[in-house]
This record gives sequence, structure tokens and C-alpha cells, in this order.
Amino acid sequence: MILTDGGVYDNMGDQWARGYADRSRACPNLKTHGAAPNQLVVVNASARVPWAPFKRRLIPLVNEVAALLRVNDILYINTTNVRRQIIVASWDPDYPGDAGPLPGVLVQISQSPFKVAGDFATRTTQTGARARAVVEFLTNNGPSRDEWATIASQNATVATSLSKIGTEVTARLIYQGYVVTMCNLNVLFGSSFPLFPDQLAIERFRALIT
Repeated sequence: MILTDGGVYDNMGDQWARGYADRSRACPNLKTHGAAPNQLVVVNASARVPWAPFKRRLIPLVNEVAALLRVNDILYINTTNVRRQIIVASWDPDYPGDAGPLPGVLVQISQSPFKVAGDFATRTTQTGARARAVVEFLTNNGPSRDEWATIASQNATVATSLSKIGTEVTARLIYQGYVVTMCNLNVLFGSSFPLFPDQLAIERFRALIT
């Protein structure tokens, strides 16, 4: 397993893995430093920016600078939206022949663990069976569907910051990220990512960080 983090150029940290094949062809020595990735998991902690009207400012230059900052924000949001859509579209376990360069799973900070499982649960395939099993697992263990929606909503409002955010918020962020990741991996990558009831206990994550 290789872990990468985003930065200024690649905020979601996915392009190293998705571009590995092209770079290895251009730089043959790259292959000596490890095997090519065969699965990609992207955890996106940036929630969608809500719509807001652009307020007119009467102070000279302030309005122009504010407009440029808004344009920059829109360019960034549009870029990451498209990349998230590509990751989601890159892998459907029921149609493996249509997979893109690298099968990928996306985990969104604003997403409930019911989301992906619910989307696939109506299928009559093995993927659908796994999805229904995940929905049943979540229904019978841990927070309810409404409680998960509340957790996702709360976590989506946590700003990216280098300052201390507190034990409870930290535990809640890690808790949601872990459970959503494991549920999505179970549905999309198979039963090699098993689910256990103790994963749905937030106390476990509080204990890990205290």
C-alpha cells in the first residue's frame, strides 16, 4: 500500500497513481522502485462549496480582487468535480471490461456509508448482493440512516485548518472516513474488505486518539 497526500498541484492526491502508467513508459527506471498500482482509493475531505450570491463592493479595487478570488474558487471547484466524476466512472465491478486506467473508489466527507451501498442495492448481480448486505449491516449496527446523515453534515462543515479541532471532532472525522471507506470498498472491490460490528463504534476511535 502506498499513501499519498494532496498538495497545491494535485489537491486530491490521485494523479500519482492514475498517471503511473504514462510516467513508467517515459521513465523506465521508475518501474524498479515498486509495482504499478492496481486499485485506487481517494478520500476527499473537501465538502462541496454551497452556492452564494456575489456581493457588490463599492470600494475601488476591492470588488475586482474579490471577483478574481471567486473566479479562482470556481476554477478549482470545477476541476475537482470533474476528477471526482472520472474516479466514480472509472470502476463498475459488474462491467470490469469497461474499467479505466485504474479502478478507483471515491470516499466523500459529505457522504453517508448508506450512499454507495444504496445506489447498487437494486442490482441483481453479486455487487448488488454485497450492497444489500452492507445496507443490512448498517441498519442492524451502529447509527441509523438519519444519524449518519447528521454525522456527514457535521463533518462537511469542518474547515481545513492547522489549528486544533478537538478530540470529539477528530474522532468523528476519522470514524466516518473509516466506515464509509470500508463500506464502499466492500461493495465495489469485494468481500476481501470485510465488515465487523466493532467498526461502527465511535468509542473505538475516541480511544485511538486520546
